[in-house]
This record gives sequence, C-alpha cells and structure tokens, in this order.
Amino acid sequence: MKLKNLILITLFSGVFVTSNAQNSVKKYALIEHFTNTKCGICANRNPAFYSLIGQPQYAEDVHHVSVHPSFPYSTCTFHLANPVDNSAWVAQYPGVVGTPRVAVNGRLIPASSQLLRQDTLNKYVGQTSPVAVLVTLTGSGSSRTALVRVKTVGQVPAGSYNLCVAAVEKTINLTTSNGESVHRDVFRDMITPVEGIPVSLPATGQSAEFTYTFNLAPAWTPSEIYVLAYLRETSSKLVLNSGTNLDPQTSANQEIPTQELVLSPNPASETSRIALSSDERIRSVLVYSADGSSVNTPVSIQGNTAEISVKTLQSGWYLVSVLTDKGRYAGKIVVENR
Repeated sequence: MKLKNLILITLFSGVFVTSNAQNSVKKYALIEHFTNTKCGICANRNPAFYSLIGQPQYAEDVHHVSVHPSFPYSTCTFHLANPVDNSAWVAQYPGVVGTPRVAVNGRLIPASSQLLRQDTLNKYVGQTSPVAVLVTLTGSGSSRTALVRVKTVGQVPAGSYNLCVAAVEKTINLTTSNGESVHRDVFRDMITPVEGIPVSLPATGQSAEFTYTFNLAPAWTPSEIYVLAYLRETSSKLVLNSGTNLDPQTSANQEIPTQELVLSPNPASETSRIALSSDERIRSVLVYSADGSSVNTPVSIQGNTAEISVKTLQSGWYLVSVLTDKGRYAGKIVVENR
C-alpha cells in the first residue's frame, strides 16, 4: 500500500494505519521554540509564528513547546523560573546562539525573518512513525502522575533512543517587558533528565509503560499544565514521535474510534456544511485530497457546526476529518465545479 493511501486510512481508523509491509502511526511535528521574554525581536516575530501553527489544519498535527534560554537576556521571566533545565535544553542545539529560533522534530530551521515558513511546516505534516507515544495525566492538588505508553507497530530505524518527558503550561497570560502578553506552551520542568532516559523500544506489536509522579509549582496554573513526551535518537537528535495527554488520539490510553461524517450539500460546488449534536464542540476540520495531501481551503467553525468553502477546489472527491471535544469524524465530499 502506498504512503499516500495510508494518510486516508488514518482518518477513518484513528491512530493506527496498516500497510502491507508494516504498520505505522501518525507522526506529530514537534516544534521546539526558543524565545525570550525580554527580546524585542521575539515579540516582533512570534505572533506570525503562533498564527501559522494555530491554523485549524495543524490542530491535530503539531506539538509545540517554548523554551527560554538566557540569551539575549538572562533576566527573562520564564528562564529564571527554571534556568538549569532551560539552559540544558537549548544546549542540545549548539547552532542556537540567539532568539527566536525553532527546531522541528530535532532539525534546526535556518534563522530568518520568518521563524517558520508554511511550506517548511507542511513537509513535517502527514508523516508517519513506527512508534506511538501515548500519554495520560491524573492527580489532584499539587500532585500529578503521568503514564507514558510507548507502542511499537512497525520497523524502528536503527539507533538508540531516549524518552524525554516534560511539564508544559498551555497558556500564560502575562505582559512581559518585550510587550508579549500571551505565552503559549511554556516549558516548566523536565520530569526526566533533559536529555531523557535510555529506553529499549518494545518489539513490534508490544508496548512499554513508564510512570512519573511530579509536583506542580505554586506559580503554575494547575488546569493549564499538561505533559509532553517524545522519543529522540541519541546521536542525531531526531525525534521519532511525540505525544501529550491533550492529544485527541488518547482517552484513557485508548484510541478514539472514528464516526461517519455527514456533509450537506454533497456533492457541493460552493460550500458544504457540517452539523453535529448540540453537546459537541468542533475543534478542527481538515480536508485532504484523494492522494492524501492536505488541502488549504477556508473553514468556518461555530460551536457544533462548520462550513467548508470548496469554490477553489478542483472537481473530485475529498476526505474531511473533524475533531471534536468528544471524538473524531471522517467523511467524503464530492466537489463539482460549476
């Protein structure tokens, strides 16, 4: 089975995709974002970067974490909250000598006025991995327990791998000296060492579980804390896959089944509408062409309804994947040009 067909099957069957040669799972694009709360250039370039990765078509495909090194200012608010781990994290990338910079799946993106171009990000979206990283987070008060399940479903590339687990704060509303008032996916603390712990990946079809208990710091907002886990090859630093407890694919460490999606009108020439039950909230709508390529077309989401513009799409059939706060839907739409 060709790779372009694997993407389509993923949308219908959840995380796991089967091919004749081997199995694979969705590979997230892990974006490590190096920034500084006193850096004016960061304040200038970060908004466009956040706007890019916040687009609906990337909602199910990107993991982002912002790390705060000591440069250009050692008095950066979030650097001072954990100077040891922030410094150790950025030290893994000797090429990072200024901020802002980003790395995607362990590859440092060349410095430019645009932190991350959309065409560059698109190269990392739609990839697959032979290993899934599934995370759940439980606990109350200041104590949390993270369960990380690593499941091997295919042939793993040669190399040695470390499992890295971090506590991240989703959103921090704080006006810092560079003028930024909203800080996203702020790295707070490493649960493992920064370089991770060596792991022997389980045999194909098998899983390995790792449990970590950690405490929340008083400055953290408990409802905003989540856990990011990722597998990094020790010599190349490339990321095999990543996972968080916020991922739609995991609910009590189980894959969410995909339900059939109804679109109307279908066929459509201008717009097609999605209407789900009143108690569901649509989080994202992704459109794929018949060959599995992501299609960038306007989508308007309002609560449990969404409208897809198909006016600019060529005639043919397209796959639509909808993620809600309760599950996942997939359906096929036929576009007929007028």
